[in-house]
Amino acid sequence: MRSEPLTPFARALRKAVWAFVLISSLSAITYGIYSWKREQQEVKDNLTILSGFLASASQSFFDDLGNGLEPLGQLLDQSGALKNPEIARADLLQFQIRHPDVGAMAMFAPSGEMLINTAVKPGLPLPNFIKDPPYYKQLMADMQSAERYNVSRPEFGKALGQWRIAFRYVVRDKKGKPRFLLQAALPLEREGTFLHRLPLPPSSYIGLLRGDGYQQARWPADDPKRVYGKLSQGPAAKMIEANPGIKTGVFGGISPWSAQDGQRIGAFTKLPGSNMYAYISAPAAYVAQQWWRHNAPILLSFLFCLALFSAGAYRVSRREQSHSQELLHQARRDALTGLPNRAAINEILRDTINFASDHAREFAVLFVDLDRFKDINDAYGHVVGDHLIVAAANTIQSALRDVDVLGRF
Repeated sequence: MRSEPLTPFARALRKAVWAFVLISSLSAITYGIYSWKREQQEVKDNLTILSGFLASASQSFFDDLGNGLEPLGQLLDQSGALKNPEIARADLLQFQIRHPDVGAMAMFAPSGEMLINTAVKPGLPLPNFIKDPPYYKQLMADMQSAERYNVSRPEFGKALGQWRIAFRYVVRDKKGKPRFLLQAALPLEREGTFLHRLPLPPSSYIGLLRGDGYQQARWPADDPKRVYGKLSQGPAAKMIEANPGIKTGVFGGISPWSAQDGQRIGAFTKLPGSNMYAYISAPAAYVAQQWWRHNAPILLSFLFCLALFSAGAYRVSRREQSHSQELLHQARRDALTGLPNRAAINEILRDTINFASDHAREFAVLFVDLDRFKDINDAYGHVVGDHLIVAAANTIQSALRDVDVLGRF
């Protein structure tokens, strides 16, 4: 079935609708690109701020721990704990209570021999780290270090039975020679440590990265063996290695231990007093989540308005089209009989002549007149004359075939 031709108004309205949709779509795309870039920058800025907070909190935690070990070392030295280590147990345990992040406390002699460990019950044998060359080498290096305190690389604690950081403070005599070394073991496989005190985005990774490329601490670490004791191949470590002395930075990519999470975005900040970097990373999808959360009301409102405008324009166009077709229909019909009028008959006759000519067909035209019709109008009035015309039209129409056309010429 051939569709009715559009009226000029309907064509103009349709063009206006398409122009509005096109301009609105381009505006929405432009806004989407702009807001996406803005969201990316905002996420990077927020991650940088969070990494700065983590760096400051970590440095404060280390400083606080060092400040606490100094008077503890003086107390133990005065109490004779070097000669009788067991008398230091109560003070060491009390220190753990004041610092819940500490999992165990230990004392070492200048020779590297462990004197006491709060994770080992009295009377039980203590681990002999002298037989562990890498551990013993680092222990003796920290014993001779001039630093106020030292934070070792993560190691699997033999007494604690889990991965931990060794925070070491050396008690010296008046000549600066080591009297003994205090070690606070900071577990890395439990919650509630200094790494868990920031409001973080979902699925975040946080931690400390050493300047030499080794992981100092990380949460979560589902498989610590894959994280600790090995040089990091992540994007943050590569950026720090390529830019010595860098203070802060933003990175993106896939980390070896989080490949299942796909692309990530993060930031790092150097600790003020240590050669470590606090970092935080979130899934790249977090940017999309934030973008949708901030822009969904605007986009949904735009789509709603666009749908409302399109529906309204469609209804107006359909009504105008219907009204135009009705007017056109009325213009081609006789007002009295409803039959095709002279203009319609001329069009039908022209189309019929063309069809018959093209297909070698024949047709007939019959012109019917009502004799003395004027006398009816004069004698009975035009109302009766109109009724007569309608009656005559109905009578003739009832005798025609479906293919025949009757009109009032």
